[in-house]
Amino acid sequence: MEQNGIILKAPFIRSKETTATIMRDVMIALAPAALFGIYKFGFRAFLILLLSVTSCVLAEYICKKVKKVQSSGYECSAMVTGLLLGMNLSFDVPYWVPVAGGVFAIVVVKMLFGGLGRNLLNPALTAKCALLIATGKFMSETDSDAMAELFEIIIFKWADWREKFCGFDFETLSGTIGGTSALMLLLGGLYLVFCNVISLRIPVAFLAAFTVTLGLCGNYGFRPEYLAMQLCSDGFLLIVIFMATDYTTSPMTPMGKVLFGIIVGALAGVFRVMGLSAAGDACAVLIGNLLVPLLDRLTFPKSFGKGKKANI
Repeated sequence: MEQNGIILKAPFIRSKETTATIMRDVMIALAPAALFGIYKFGFRAFLILLLSVTSCVLAEYICKKVKKVQSSGYECSAMVTGLLLGMNLSFDVPYWVPVAGGVFAIVVVKMLFGGLGRNLLNPALTAKCALLIATGKFMSETDSDAMAELFEIIIFKWADWREKFCGFDFETLSGTIGGTSALMLLLGGLYLVFCNVISLRIPVAFLAAFTVTLGLCGNYGFRPEYLAMQLCSDGFLLIVIFMATDYTTSPMTPMGKVLFGIIVGALAGVFRVMGLSAAGDACAVLIGNLLVPLLDRLTFPKSFGKGKKANI
């Protein structure tokens, strides 16, 4: 079998699922949270998302033209990257921020490493951290910074949690576009699980390790209201469900996925306790991305008939 000039050896696995269909499912899952962000923040949020997606798509198109990459069809991965990046931004950032972030995510993080499936780090998360370093004042004005979260914890009520969980806390128009409603993100995650696009191993391990770390190391222990506020804080579930489970930058093996979730969840919890909530969750996942080759190697099953502990 020959594909794009490369001869592939048998056996082959045939499936109706393609990269394009998987990316479309991801965009469908992201749609409720994205539309709710537009509803809450207005037309400017729509423009930020549009600029982010457009810059990613155009950057990928230009890179492929320059490198003369032949493609059998459009796989929609750049659209997903742009949508994720835009949803991780605040609605009031300058218009050049999503454009610069989109170009950086595609050109530097993705295409320079060989394109789809070859990048070491999640493009959208890497671009988010790069923008935070370059223009911190535009990225940190959200309701997820350390002092705001501490204030919310002190005055916390369960009614406030219900409003925050559903995303209808309109008193402070701040936060990332895609992280305003934990309910919408969970609905999108359930859709991906139902469509067999992602498994629950990474999200469950991530949330479990994150919760245990906060309970053991945080100042409020395992108080339900404290843990609920942290889990529903701005954009956290967006990273857990949609970005930590990225196929390219997460382990292939079942045990590797569990270990990956535990590592990044524990790191995210430590960063929260240290007060690094603006980019701590993203940094935790990026550190985990770097460990993926090692996790795959340690947890990959041995070949039949090879070695003393081979499967029989």
